[in-house]
Amino acid sequence: MATYSFSINDRTKAAQSLLMYMRSLGLNPEKISAPRRNGLDAAIEDVAAGRIFHATDGADMIKQCLQ
Repeated sequence: MATYSFSINDRTKAAQSLLMYMRSLGLNPEKISAPRRNGLDAAIEDVAAGRIFHATDGADMIKQCLQ
């Protein structure tokens, strides 16, 4: 038995017809969603990419933003 993975837009009529056809053949199409990113994942990615800025106080931060 082989396992195949493909992506379709399941909101279209053609995709819904394909899923109904697969179910009629006795196949069990599974919907696999991508893992949701949270704020911590985004922050870790920012640190790894070097998108971090340091400011001594609020005025310094505003000065850096206006540059």
